[in-house]
Amino acid sequence: MNLVTGAAGFLGRALMSALETRNIPAMGVDIKDGDIADPAFLKTLPEKLDRVFHLAAQTYVPDSWERPQDFIRTNALGTGNILQHCVKNKTPVTLISGYLYGTPEQLPIPESHPLTAGNPYGLSKKLAEEMGEFYHRVHNVPITIIRPFNIYGPGQNIKFLIPTIIDQVLNGDKVEILDLAPKRDFLFYEDLVEALILTRDCTGGLEKFNIGSGYSIDVKEVIDTIQRVAGTDKPVHSKEIRRQNEVMDVVADITRAKTQLGWTPRHSFEDGIRKIIKNPAQ
Repeated sequence: MNLVTGAAGFLGRALMSALETRNIPAMGVDIKDGDIADPAFLKTLPEKLDRVFHLAAQTYVPDSWERPQDFIRTNALGTGNILQHCVKNKTPVTLISGYLYGTPEQLPIPESHPLTAGNPYGLSKKLAEEMGEFYHRVHNVPITIIRPFNIYGPGQNIKFLIPTIIDQVLNGDKVEILDLAPKRDFLFYEDLVEALILTRDCTGGLEKFNIGSGYSIDVKEVIDTIQRVAGTDKPVHSKEIRRQNEVMDVVADITRAKTQLGWTPRHSFEDGIRKIIKNPAQ
């Protein structure tokens, strides 16, 4: 039996569905079932598990500035509780991290790049990674750390960039954005789910994998692609407001994921957008 935390979230729902399709036994828990930051809740979960996919997290970066303590509690302390639960039976853990590279020293960015926390969300995820490393070193718990880049897909919270743009393209009179210049490495969520499932073969050591497309596109190209797929030509207005400490370009080096996981992204950016436009609330 596999355990998926955050099973009712954007990514958790997709992983649960993919596991079911492959006839891989899994049980899911989410905040409605209990709080992973509460050790008492962990005692209600089965101890004998094939693997834990730890997806439960607070994820929206701007909120982390307003509620940093909530992010630390869920993303760091909650992760510590999950890891402690896995000690007795040395249960392998797939741990979802985040983008922790700050302004990159090189492109594409390898897993060996120094980590930095540019916001409370990043700090909470960095602490979660350090906990994973500690539990592997001290308790010999097998840990696979997944560092996803910019994930998008149907059903994603509208607070995020791509859902916001799609909503404006489909329902608004114009597309209004802060800045057209930043470039990001976008990955369709189905490709990330495939990478997560492949980590079931990682059963012994401490592994770290970047999961991204391996190329970047700027916000202007994002808008152009969405409009092309949607068949619209709405005016685009950039407020030309650059966020403080904005990172202008991000590209994942996915060599390790390709060679060691046997994973490769299957969707181009336009492929993913077409799937969302076809079924936005999947």
